[in-house]
Amino acid sequence: MKKLLIAALATLAFCVPVSAAKATLPIYVTNRSALPDSAVRNDLRAFQRNIRDIRAWWGGPYRQLRFVKAAPPGHWRINIVKDENQGYLGYHDLDNELTPYAVIDVVEGYSWTNTFSHELEEMWVDPFIDQYAFPVPGLPCIKEIADPVESETLGYYRLAYDGSKVLLSDFVGPAWFNSANKAGPYDFMGFTTMPWQVLADGYQWCGQ
Repeated sequence: MKKLLIAALATLAFCVPVSAAKATLPIYVTNRSALPDSAVRNDLRAFQRNIRDIRAWWGGPYRQLRFVKAAPPGHWRINIVKDENQGYLGYHDLDNELTPYAVIDVVEGYSWTNTFSHELEEMWVDPFIDQYAFPVPGLPCIKEIADPVESETLGYYRLAYDGSKVLLSDFVGPAWFNSANKAGPYDFMGFTTMPWQVLADGYQWCGQ
């Protein structure tokens, strides 16, 4: 969950072209913000590459991002909204039918693409918000893989359809949650040097 004002901070369906064999599970993307639909469509190429990066570290089935005006029920979705001043830049949750979804709040002064990537990464690894790791016995910590390295300064870039650079969020890998792992790598960009290391502007939720 990418947070904006929380004190716990440590500091057409448009689709990406793929083969028919791969076009399986969709993640629907909707836009109710002031962003032009064309801008969101353009950046889907970078977010689809983000999925490839996540899968290389965490696995999971292939999923295809599809831009639509309204997402059909029962499918994963990411909703981009206008600044709703909820205290969060983004979050992911489950709806009443227990279907994963994410909300991206477009807030001036913050990168919405970094937030989109952040929530996509975390929804991918923990879609039902039930995955935990234990740095020490008896201390559960939720597996939110972008939170410990969420600063925009730690992000990386993939290209949009028009060739422009799109800022994506760094994320930690399985080794980061393994206290016994001394070899790494611990995060995609290589900034962390040990398990459970939280970098500036990041955080990690732990406790009952």
